[in-house]
Amino acid sequence: MTSCLGLFVQNNLIKYAKISKENNNAKIENFGIKFYEQNLEKTIQQIVDETFSYKTPISINISEEKYANAEIFGLLKEIDQKKSIKTEFEYFCSDAGKNKLALDYKAVVSDGIEDRDKKNVLYTYLEKGSIAERIQLLDSFRAVNLSPVSLAIPELQKGDLGKTLIINIEDRTEVTTLINNKPIKVDIIEKGMSDILRQIAEKENSISKAYDICKNTTLYTASGQDLQMENSEYLEIIVPTIYKIIEETKKIIEKNNIDIEKIYITGTGVIINNIDLYFQENFLDYKCEILTPYFVDKTNLRLNIKDYIEVNSAIALAMVVLNKSNKEINFSNKSEKMQKIYELLNSDVSVLAKKGSKEKTAKIPIKINIKDITCIRFAYSMLTIFAIYVIVTLILHNKINDKTLLAQETIDDTKTKIETITKYTSLINSRTENYQKILEQLQEANDKIAESYKSKNAIPNLLNEIMFAIPKEAQLLSVQNINDKHIIIQVQATEYQYLGYFKSEIQNRAILTNVISTPGTRVDDMIQVTIEGDLPY
Repeated sequence: MTSCLGLFVQNNLIKYAKISKENNNAKIENFGIKFYEQNLEKTIQQIVDETFSYKTPISINISEEKYANAEIFGLLKEIDQKKSIKTEFEYFCSDAGKNKLALDYKAVVSDGIEDRDKKNVLYTYLEKGSIAERIQLLDSFRAVNLSPVSLAIPELQKGDLGKTLIINIEDRTEVTTLINNKPIKVDIIEKGMSDILRQIAEKENSISKAYDICKNTTLYTASGQDLQMENSEYLEIIVPTIYKIIEETKKIIEKNNIDIEKIYITGTGVIINNIDLYFQENFLDYKCEILTPYFVDKTNLRLNIKDYIEVNSAIALAMVVLNKSNKEINFSNKSEKMQKIYELLNSDVSVLAKKGSKEKTAKIPIKINIKDITCIRFAYSMLTIFAIYVIVTLILHNKINDKTLLAQETIDDTKTKIETITKYTSLINSRTENYQKILEQLQEANDKIAESYKSKNAIPNLLNEIMFAIPKEAQLLSVQNINDKHIIIQVQATEYQYLGYFKSEIQNRAILTNVISTPGTRVDDMIQVTIEGDLPY
């Protein structure tokens, strides 16, 4: 199982997520948000300590990056394509009045948007000094990836998504246009959560309190204004900024002239409740939804999905490393240096030795015999073998140490989880008896309620059934309920057969049980009988 710690750093705020991956199954081990004032390195060290990531690779975002686009001929060979990409960037720097020597860039190549014979090139560039500062910040940590978050965000989705737009609302807003999950364009909107958090923090004197206020604020659509329970003064700060982002996004869609099929919203902005509904109201032609990592189980009610999507940027940066898709967008040079060392260690030592022997032999001014040459070659071979042995031993020793630390980290993490499970088990066992008593009380109350409803409806049901059972030639004189279930019915008719029919209907329809009747008594021209029985409830 491999793991990576993703860090997304912005003003006064760090999002982090430690992701582990085995085969194609990814899992979020730790995640959270930390606020800091000045000492960013100390805050990162705290995150590393809390997540046990001492030997875990770290992936972090770059800052202040910018983007540009160009087109190159699509049928070029790989070596010519690289030259063309470099040339187009130099032309861009010349036209924009930028010093190309002070800039570093990465290029993502995709199919042409309109012309299939051309390739689209998306450049990400920034000052080399900014890269050096970020690398220096992580010098004491195992940082392997330094990438723009706008190009890492597509790692949260899987498969062919068609033409989509990802609006990442962080300190600033980055709008990434994707075709078949490949970024082809990134547009920057300078408005973002930094404007909102800064203005609220000025009133509350706390960036963390401003964050919590945003998290507990709800945006109401036009159709839901009558449901608004509060008139928060902070809505006057939040709504204009979000609306400005929406208007700028509409201009971007119109400018890029790409038939977008879906819009995803992510970043710190998703902490604002109903922000997806607010976007949907303003983008009626597109389906708008919050971006959720593909490996998160949305059906698991025990997971608070909102907490996960708050750190989407950190999750995406970690997934770039775990998916091994960081070559095009990684501004860190560590991986390139390690590759050169690997190639050097795996080069053909015998060829190098032979070449060196020839050069040295040509410069020796004295004659040597075959025996001396053989001894020199033998000594040289032994030295070479010894050097290879030392290098391999050091490499293996380092790997063993890494694995030992990883194993210890796993053991410590397992012990912590076992202690937590034991604690929760004890708590559950201690409360089981109370829960059982509560269940018994609830069952008893349910039985009483059911009995109450049964008694309440017994007489109306009896009268309703008598109405359908009594023949029209008979007359109902009285119905008495002398105790809980015992019923006395007095009825009269001109002939015995109608009274007998009524009694048999009461028995056959089970209107009453234990049915008995008195002999008929003639009163004037009518015959009266009394029928008794018990309610079957």
